[in-house]
Amino acid sequence: MRSVWAGHKRYAHVTTVRRDSVLPGRLGMERVRSADAVRRALLKGEGAEYAGWLDAPLDSSYEE
Repeated sequence: MRSVWAGHKRYAHVTTVRRDSVLPGRLGMERVRSADAVRRALLKGEGAEYAGWLDAPLDSSYEE
């Protein structure tokens, strides 16, 4: 997500997860949106909202 906010235009990682038959289930994902759907959805919100949504899980990944 942070690469998207930084203005990167390639979403190859989304397509990789979308085409994988095992990974989404292992991650607890019921559905994987397309790269185009991700782009459209992110245009509807504000960067601060998305940063707050992502910061807590990211911060917890660095905790001991």
